[in-house]
This record gives sequence, structure tokens and C-alpha cells, in this order.
Amino acid sequence: MLCALHCNRFPRHRLAGADERWFFLVTVAMEHRGAEALTALQSAYAAMEVGEEEEAVLKSLGVIAEVLSDLRTLLLRMREGCKPEVCVRMCVRVCARVYGINVVCRRSVGSVGGC
Repeated sequence: MLCALHCNRFPRHRLAGADERWFFLVTVAMEHRGAEALTALQSAYAAMEVGEEEEAVLKSLGVIAEVLSDLRTLLLRMREGCKPEVCVRMCVRVCARVYGINVVCRRSVGSVGGC
């Protein structure tokens, strides 16, 4: 999944280093994979609304369960290439500057640097 998203459109020029690139790659892969769960959820809801057989609902729920399992796997891969807490703090700082908002970050135990 991650390799499929690594293409010429990858924003190398916007990210400071390998940590940020990995963070971006994993989050995009999660969004890409998670989209299927949203479609399946809509299908399950539509099937229930019109009173279709329970088999259609169970099929959609099976897709959702599979997607959630894949999302867990992707999330566990996050630490392979970065420290997500550092990347999130960096993203918050950048967004705060871009949108001109004050942001207060809560420091967690063992956090690196301030927000």
C-alpha cells in the first residue's frame, strides 16, 4: 500500500526530512484505505433503510472489519520511519503560523521539545 502511493506527485519539496515524509506517506495510505470503509458503511446503511436481506449488511460489515484491520497494521507501521508525536507537533506549529491561530500543545511524558 505504501509503495503504491509513493509516486512523482509526492511532495518532497514541502517536507523537511525522512520523518515527515514517512508520516505523510502513512497518513495518506490510511486515508486511502479508510475510504473503502466509508463506502461500505454507506452501503450497509442503505441496505438497512430499504430492508434488504441481512446478508448485504453483513457483507458490508465484513469489509469494514477488514479495513479496520488494515488501518491498525498501517498505524503500527508509523513508528518504523518516524516519531509521530514530533511530526504532529511540527504540523501543529506550521498550521498555527499559516492560519494565524494560537495553539497550546499539551506536553506528554517523554515528549521531545515543546510544541
